[in-house]
Amino acid sequence: MIPNLHTDGIDLALCLRQSIGRIADSVIPRDRIGIEQDLESMRVPSDTAAYIGLIVNELAANSCVHAYPDGRTGKIEIRLFRNRDSLVLLVADDGVGLPDGFDAECRGGDGMEIVTELIERLRGRIWFVRDGGTTVRMEFPLSVLASG
Repeated sequence: MIPNLHTDGIDLALCLRQSIGRIADSVIPRDRIGIEQDLESMRVPSDTAAYIGLIVNELAANSCVHAYPDGRTGKIEIRLFRNRDSLVLLVADDGVGLPDGFDAECRGGDGMEIVTELIERLRGRIWFVRDGGTTVRMEFPLSVLASG
Protein backbone atom coordinates (compact mmCIF):
# COMPACT_ATOMS: atom_id res chain seq x y z
CA MET A 1 0.00 0.00 0.00
CA ILE A 2 1.29 3.47 -0.88
CA PRO A 3 0.38 6.01 1.80
CA ASN A 4 -1.16 9.37 0.94
CA LEU A 5 -0.49 9.32 -2.80
CA HIS A 6 -1.17 12.77 -4.25
CA THR A 7 -0.13 14.50 -7.41
CA ASP A 8 2.31 16.53 -5.33
CA GLY A 9 3.99 13.43 -3.93
CA ILE A 10 4.13 11.44 -0.73
CA ASP A 11 4.93 12.47 2.82
CA LEU A 12 8.32 10.78 3.16
CA ALA A 13 8.29 10.77 6.97
CA LEU A 14 4.92 8.99 7.06
CA CYS A 15 6.07 6.51 4.42
CA LEU A 16 9.25 5.75 6.38
CA ARG A 17 7.36 5.38 9.69
CA GLN A 18 5.10 2.77 8.11
CA SER A 19 8.03 0.99 6.49
CA ILE A 20 10.07 1.00 9.70
CA GLY A 21 7.05 -0.37 11.56
CA ARG A 22 6.86 -3.31 9.15
CA ILE A 23 10.59 -3.96 9.56
CA ALA A 24 10.25 -3.83 13.33
CA ASP A 25 7.39 -6.31 13.23
CA SER A 26 9.12 -8.79 10.95
CA VAL A 27 12.91 -8.52 11.27
CA ILE A 28 13.95 -6.73 14.43
CA PRO A 29 13.98 -8.68 17.70
CA ARG A 30 12.13 -6.04 19.74
CA ASP A 31 13.10 -7.60 23.05
CA ARG A 32 16.75 -6.78 22.24
CA ILE A 33 16.83 -3.94 19.73
CA GLY A 34 14.87 -0.70 19.93
CA ILE A 35 14.20 1.75 17.14
CA GLU A 36 14.21 5.53 17.55
CA GLN A 37 12.93 7.78 14.78
CA ASP A 38 13.22 11.52 14.22
CA LEU A 39 11.75 12.17 10.79
CA GLU A 40 11.05 15.61 9.36
CA SER A 41 7.92 15.68 7.25
CA MET A 42 8.46 16.51 3.58
CA ARG A 43 6.76 15.64 0.31
CA VAL A 44 8.69 13.82 -2.40
CA PRO A 45 7.74 11.98 -5.60
CA SER A 46 6.54 8.42 -4.99
CA ASP A 47 9.56 6.82 -6.69
CA THR A 48 11.91 8.84 -4.47
CA ALA A 49 10.00 7.71 -1.38
CA ALA A 50 10.25 4.10 -2.56
CA TYR A 51 14.02 4.37 -3.10
CA ILE A 52 14.64 5.96 0.30
CA GLY A 53 12.36 3.41 1.94
CA LEU A 54 14.39 0.57 0.42
CA ILE A 55 17.63 2.20 1.60
CA VAL A 56 16.34 2.48 5.17
CA ASN A 57 14.98 -1.08 5.13
CA GLU A 58 18.28 -2.51 3.95
CA LEU A 59 20.43 -0.53 6.38
CA ALA A 60 18.17 -1.33 9.36
CA ALA A 61 18.18 -5.02 8.43
CA ASN A 62 22.00 -4.92 8.12
CA SER A 63 22.20 -3.42 11.60
CA CYS A 64 20.03 -6.22 13.01
CA VAL A 65 22.13 -8.93 11.40
CA HIS A 66 25.63 -7.54 11.89
CA ALA A 67 25.64 -5.03 14.76
CA TYR A 68 24.21 -7.18 17.54
CA PRO A 69 25.78 -10.65 17.53
CA ASP A 70 25.34 -13.18 20.31
CA GLY A 71 22.12 -11.71 21.67
CA ARG A 72 23.47 -8.20 22.30
CA THR A 73 20.98 -5.45 22.99
CA GLY A 74 20.95 -1.96 21.54
CA LYS A 75 19.11 0.57 19.44
CA ILE A 76 18.87 1.70 15.85
CA GLU A 77 18.28 5.40 15.22
CA ILE A 78 16.83 6.75 11.99
CA ARG A 79 16.83 10.51 11.33
CA LEU A 80 15.61 12.49 8.34
CA PHE A 81 15.99 16.27 8.04
CA ARG A 82 16.72 19.13 5.68
CA ASN A 83 20.11 20.82 5.83
CA ARG A 84 20.36 23.83 3.52
CA ASP A 85 19.85 22.41 0.03
CA SER A 86 20.09 18.73 1.00
CA LEU A 87 18.00 16.05 2.58
CA VAL A 88 20.05 14.21 5.21
CA LEU A 89 19.29 10.63 6.19
CA LEU A 90 21.09 8.98 9.10
CA VAL A 91 20.81 5.32 10.05
CA ALA A 92 22.85 4.62 13.17
CA ASP A 93 23.30 1.75 15.59
CA ASP A 94 25.19 1.31 18.84
CA GLY A 95 26.36 -2.18 17.96
CA VAL A 96 29.81 -3.67 17.43
CA GLY A 97 30.76 -1.28 14.62
CA LEU A 98 32.16 -1.86 11.17
CA PRO A 99 34.67 -4.67 10.79
CA ASP A 100 38.34 -3.87 10.34
CA GLY A 101 39.08 -3.49 6.67
CA PHE A 102 35.50 -2.49 5.78
CA ASP A 103 35.56 -0.73 2.43
CA ALA A 104 32.32 0.83 1.24
CA GLU A 105 33.73 1.01 -2.28
CA CYS A 106 33.85 -2.79 -2.45
CA ARG A 107 30.07 -2.95 -2.11
CA GLY A 108 30.45 -6.25 -0.29
CA GLY A 109 27.03 -7.87 -0.25
CA ASP A 110 23.98 -7.58 -2.45
CA GLY A 111 22.26 -5.35 0.10
CA MET A 112 24.98 -2.71 0.09
CA GLU A 113 25.13 -2.88 -3.68
CA ILE A 114 21.41 -2.08 -3.81
CA VAL A 115 21.83 0.77 -1.31
CA THR A 116 24.72 2.25 -3.29
CA GLU A 117 22.83 2.00 -6.57
CA LEU A 118 19.74 3.71 -5.14
CA ILE A 119 21.84 6.50 -3.63
CA GLU A 120 23.52 7.02 -7.01
CA ARG A 121 20.11 7.19 -8.74
CA LEU A 122 19.16 10.01 -6.39
CA ARG A 123 22.57 11.67 -6.96
CA GLY A 124 23.31 11.30 -3.28
CA ARG A 125 26.47 10.71 -1.26
CA ILE A 126 27.12 8.24 1.53
CA TRP A 127 29.57 8.15 4.45
CA PHE A 128 30.23 5.45 7.03
CA VAL A 129 31.26 6.64 10.48
CA ARG A 130 32.63 4.49 13.29
CA ASP A 131 31.38 6.05 16.48
CA GLY A 132 30.90 3.39 19.12
CA GLY A 133 28.69 1.65 16.60
CA THR A 134 28.04 2.58 13.00
CA THR A 135 26.43 5.67 11.52
CA VAL A 136 25.56 5.72 7.85
CA ARG A 137 25.05 9.31 6.67
CA MET A 138 23.50 10.03 3.31
CA GLU A 139 22.83 13.38 1.67
CA PHE A 140 20.61 13.97 -1.34
CA PRO A 141 20.22 17.26 -3.25
CA LEU A 142 16.72 18.63 -2.68
CA SER A 143 16.63 19.83 -6.29
CA VAL A 144 16.97 16.23 -7.53
CA LEU A 145 14.42 14.88 -5.05
CA ALA A 146 11.86 17.52 -5.97
CA SER A 147 12.00 16.56 -9.64
CA GLY A 148 11.84 12.82 -9.02
